[in-house]
Formats: sequence, C-alpha cells, structure tokens
Amino acid sequence: MTSKIKPNYDENRTVLSRVVPLRSPFSIQVASSSVCNFKCKYCIQSSPDMTNKKVMDWDIFVKLCDQVAEFDDRLKQINFAGWGEPTINKNLPKMIERIKKFNVADKVSVITNGSLLTHDFTLSLIDAGVDFIKISLQGITSDKYKEISKIKLDFAELVDKIKFAYSNKGNCNIYVKIADIALNTNEDKLFYSTFANISDRMFIENIRPIFKSINTGLAIDADSSISKYGQSHPPVIVCPQPFFMMNITPEGDVYPCCAYNDPTNLGNISNTTLKEIWCSDALFDFQITMLKKERKTQNRFPVCNDCTIPDVVMLPEDDLDLHTEEILMRYLQGTTVIL
Repeated sequence: MTSKIKPNYDENRTVLSRVVPLRSPFSIQVASSSVCNFKCKYCIQSSPDMTNKKVMDWDIFVKLCDQVAEFDDRLKQINFAGWGEPTINKNLPKMIERIKKFNVADKVSVITNGSLLTHDFTLSLIDAGVDFIKISLQGITSDKYKEISKIKLDFAELVDKIKFAYSNKGNCNIYVKIADIALNTNEDKLFYSTFANISDRMFIENIRPIFKSINTGLAIDADSSISKYGQSHPPVIVCPQPFFMMNITPEGDVYPCCAYNDPTNLGNISNTTLKEIWCSDALFDFQITMLKKERKTQNRFPVCNDCTIPDVVMLPEDDLDLHTEEILMRYLQGTTVIL
C-alpha cells in the first residue's frame, strides 16, 4: 500500500494562539463555483436554502490575483473549494496557472467530487501546477451515489479517473476522502483497499451538522465534541477561522470564514481590496467579538449563532479558547507577529 490513511489538513501547522494577529492570512478559499452537479442529502446543495448559484467570472479572478499579491507575507495555501463544485468552472486550470505564476502561496489545492475530471481536464490541472487534488466521495457503489447525491454515476468510471490522475500526477498529490454515512457496514476496508495504491492519502470523515437552521433533510448526530477528523475536543467558543483565512465567493464578496451566509459584510473585491479588508476595522471588530467569547451570546452575528463549523473542523493547533486574554492584549496594543 502506497497511500497513507490521514486526513487532508496540513500536519505542519502553526499554533494559532501564539501568532495572531497576523499581518496576512494563512489561507484563502476561492469559490470558483457555487453551482454543483450533486445534491448530496447532507449538504446545503440539497436544501431549498441554497439559492446563490454562480460561476466566478474571469475578471473577478484577475482582480483577486492582483490583490493577493499585495499581502505582506506569503500565504500558506489557496484552496479552490466552497459550497459548489470547482470543476464546473471551465476556467479552473487557467485560474490555477495564473495564481501559481504570482507565486503567492506555498500550495494550491482543488477540492472536488471528481465526477467531471475527464482525462484532459485532469491533465490541464496538473499542467497548470496544482499541488493537491482532493476528491470527496459519496459512496463506493453507483447505488450509494444515487441514494446520497441523487445522481446516476458509474463508480468504476470514477475510480478510473482517480487512477488516471494518480498515474499522471507529477508533483501533484492525490487525496481521496469519503463521508462515513456514505459507507455501509464493513465497507471501510473496501474503501481503503480500492484507493490503497492510487492515492497519496485517504481518509473516512465523520459527517456532522454545520448549520442548525438549514434543512438538508438528514438527521445527523449533533455531538459537537467530535470533529469530522474523529478528534475529541471541548465545545469551541472562539471560532479560529476569521483569524487566519478569507473566503471569496464567485461574486467577489469576502467572508471571514467558510460559512454559507456572510456574518460580517466586509465588502467585495470590486470596491475594496483583500489587504484593506484584512486590516479593516470591520474585521477587527468581528475578531474582538470572537475573543470576548460573544460569538453565540449576542445577536450581532446571527449566522454565527447558527453555525457549528468551528466544532466540525477544529484542530488542536487552532484552539484559541484558552488564550483569549493574552490575544486580546496583543490586539488592543496593535501588535502583529512577523513570521
């Protein structure tokens, strides 16, 4: 077996509580598309609440590239991901090629359901310089895809696409993950054996609810003490995402996190810049609210009251809850850490 059984996050992580506030974000998530060809029953795409469906225009992405280059520090990563399927945007290879030429991030990743990875499209992503292709599976049979994602998919053909990507990956890494609820009893061994020699990394993630009020038509165990990576943790009070990342929608709106709805109204890259937003009073105020542990105690940010993403994706290095006083002091003194 050549593949490693590990989740998809970067293991070489900085302890966030020691370095915030940051001069520049660690990570930017680019939603090249909020449209998806799947309707997975535990995802926002299957809900009537999903009304915002758009593909990012090339002009918006050009502005994004120019603005990322303005940051003082190099980013750790740029992820093409979000609440849609990135590969629906046929400009995706060109987008990756452009952002790689700017040389502003240590790595560039695509998170995809894999269904649209024709051999030619896969080669175009690899030729563009993508560092990671991360493929999210919704079953290991065609019948399970029909049940979970409401689509007709030839699973053997999907495996062939992943095998082709791995065989032609060059310096790119191929990661395959699957939702635990997309596996029947005892199918975990079949999942691992299927991708043992055609991926660099593979993992079974725990599905957890992420928005309490969004109806996805699926009842899921709401235990917030277990992350999707299977790690136990106390309930998260301070959301770490606004302290290290930015999320750009297809329209160019800037979110401080990967929430479906914007809690802050920070602006759009057409009328302000990413660096201006990162240094803005609006984001500062939002971060201070987090550090005061008021994420769920005030109605200023109702999206946050409804969101459980911090519990779903929590990693030990991102925990800020035990260090809020010292971090607040640094924020109020205007101290930034140069890495």
